[in-house]
Amino acid sequence: MNQNMKYFDSILNTKKDPIVPPIFSGFTSFKGDNNNEQTDKKEPKINKNLKYIALVGGVLVGALALGKMSITNLRKTAENANKFANNYAEKTIDAIEKISNKADPKDIPQLTEFFKSICAKPDYIKEVAKKYDLGDYAIQGIIKAVEESKKTIFADAPVALGGIPKKVQYYCYIDENRGHLYNWILNPENKFTKYIFAAFTTSSAIGYLFKQGMDAAKEVTVMKENAKTELDLRKRLVDVEIENFKSKKESAIIPLVENFTKQANEGNKTKQELKQLADNILMETKNGPPYVYN
Repeated sequence: MNQNMKYFDSILNTKKDPIVPPIFSGFTSFKGDNNNEQTDKKEPKINKNLKYIALVGGVLVGALALGKMSITNLRKTAENANKFANNYAEKTIDAIEKISNKADPKDIPQLTEFFKSICAKPDYIKEVAKKYDLGDYAIQGIIKAVEESKKTIFADAPVALGGIPKKVQYYCYIDENRGHLYNWILNPENKFTKYIFAAFTTSSAIGYLFKQGMDAAKEVTVMKENAKTELDLRKRLVDVEIENFKSKKESAIIPLVENFTKQANEGNKTKQELKQLADNILMETKNGPPYVYN
């Protein structure tokens, strides 16, 4: 409208012959936006790839370091557990020998508990029981009590699942933390049940939090990339719609402007008639199709 108003004014208020309507100089073809500013602002893909590679490398290095640390800790745990068991067994045997030397029948319940704590063998129980002149029935009762105590916390693994009868072993679904909590609640005096529950629960919690953190980071990254892509598409769509609207509007107005130029060149119209024709063209430009919607 601005270009046409200037063009109409130049014809109506001057005596110069009109040349080519200026609207043709503004006519553009239907094309997309070729602006490269967004591309220049985008971070190079190679930098993003380097970041992801560095992140993966850091995770791998950390995993290897934690794996090595875990193996070292397991070895140390096994060594410390062996030392503790040996020291405990030696002190318990010394206490048994000290008490049995008195040969007081009142100490038999205490001796039985000591036998249970070190899972004493029947031969050793019989050897100590001789000092008390106990009968076979009483000795067998102590042996039976010791054997039963071995099964009060953990049952023997089934032979069909790899268990070896009469061998030291441990069988459990290690990913079931509630089972370890159950064992701890039923046997609060046994520190092993407490430590194993804490160890497995802590490792499971750390693994879960790490997985959730990685999933959250991935989801946020995907959402950000999707938002950028959607924004870029919307901007391109707006540019395309504007160019489309401009082309359609020009295709409707150009024939009218050409007719105005022809009438002005022929000189058959008065200045007032040309002004009325120009006003009609401007009105059609403003209110004619295609229309603008909010």
